[in-house]
This record gives sequence, structure tokens and C-alpha cells, in this order.
Amino acid sequence: MRFLPVLPVHRARRGNTAGTWDDVICDALLEERDAEIALSPGFCWGTSLLPDTDITAEDVWAQTAITYPAAYRSVMKGAAIKALLEDIADNLFHPDPFYQQGGDMVRSGGISFTLDVAAASGQRISNLRLKRSGQAIEASRDYVVAG
Repeated sequence: MRFLPVLPVHRARRGNTAGTWDDVICDALLEERDAEIALSPGFCWGTSLLPDTDITAEDVWAQTAITYPAAYRSVMKGAAIKALLEDIADNLFHPDPFYQQGGDMVRSGGISFTLDVAAASGQRISNLRLKRSGQAIEASRDYVVAG
């Protein structure tokens, strides 16, 4: 009996910082929760869709079959948002493998930022901005965040 290797086809549609399904999910969170920023854990399973294919409810469920399904709407300070992003980046890109906890970078909607994986801990996230206005995230300002 010959076994063929199982190829991680689902990885072809995403990286460890972004994916097209993550964009769909974050866009939905922004709209449905009337938020400025959306955060999602990132999904690396489920099926891929061919171009020009309608998205069905079953497709969404296949992507979001998780054990923490509750969506939230919260208020966070800009400093807390940056600290959260820095902490996740450190879990992934710390130079000492004993401090790496694996996983993916949190997916985001409504914001843009620069991620320097080679930078020191606490200095990996820069140029953090709201996409709608292009304004820099202010440390002391409250932002409506959905996740």
C-alpha cells in the first residue's frame, strides 16, 4: 500500500500575519459591531474557494469552527492595542525559541501597522494607524474594538 503525503493546501491561501478569510471576518466584525478596529485570532483551516464562487453560510462555518466563538465589542486605549500587538509579535518572533509560543499574528481590520520581526521586544510594531482616516493611533485615546 502506498500513502501519498498530505499537503497543507489551506496554507496556500494565508500567511502567519494575514489571510483573505481573515479580511472577510474582520470586515464583518467592523460592520456588525460598529467598531473602528477588529481583531481576530486568524484561521488556518477550512476549505479554499475558487475565484468567482459565492460564499455560503457553510463556508463561513467551516472557517470559524472554533472553541471561542463569542464576538465582542469593547473599548480599548491606543496604548493597550499597541501593547497587545507587541505581546503577540513577541510570542512569535522572540529570538530565544524558549520564549516563542507559536501561532499567528492577530488578524486586524480598520488599522494598519508595520511589523519588524527583527526588532527588539516592544519595538516591533510601528506606524500604527486607523485605515479610515490615516491618523496615528493615540496612546491615551479610546477606540471601539470588535473581536
